[in-house]
Amino acid sequence: MNHRDDVLVRVRRLGISPYYLSRQLRVHAGLTLNAYLELVRVYATRCLLEHRDTKVEALAAAVGFHDASHLSDAFHDVTGQRPGQYRLRRRADGNGTAL
Repeated sequence: MNHRDDVLVRVRRLGISPYYLSRQLRVHAGLTLNAYLELVRVYATRCLLEHRDTKVEALAAAVGFHDASHLSDAFHDVTGQRPGQYRLRRRADGNGTAL
């Protein structure tokens, strides 16, 4: 099961229609469900990049991307940087520390 399906299963358990959730996201956030989930995954990746030395391939799997290439493309679309660039810049700025 992928992360999107997992979210839909959880939404159904709460008694909410996936269509209703999608509609509310569109109305209130201007995003589709897929776009919202991708944004959440990118922000989770940012946090992990700042605090872990985990390889990008492992991060992609951990946050629900198909592979590192998809993660890298989505990350670049949101932040304007590739994950490796982001990690290096954060560490150079002293804002990211590896655990």
